[in-house]
Amino acid sequence: MVLACISVEDPSVLELAGKLRDAGFDATAARMEGGYERRVLMLALDTAERREILHALVDCPEGLRDLRTVLQTEAVWRDRGGL
Repeated sequence: MVLACISVEDPSVLELAGKLRDAGFDATAARMEGGYERRVLMLALDTAERREILHALVDCPEGLRDLRTVLQTEAVWRDRGGL
């Protein structure tokens, strides 16, 4: 599945969903799981979901590091631009 223009392997998508649930972001976790079950190729993320993912990936596994890096870069860009 592609998230934030980053290809994420299926096991990592499910791991991300678990981390989101553990962090209390059940709605975003459900979207990830639903996308996985429906074999969605690309899942659009809104700004709040991107922040939730960053929060959930404080202890980031290897398969999700590229995603976290992109989301961190975007967050810095948004903060600098006042978005």
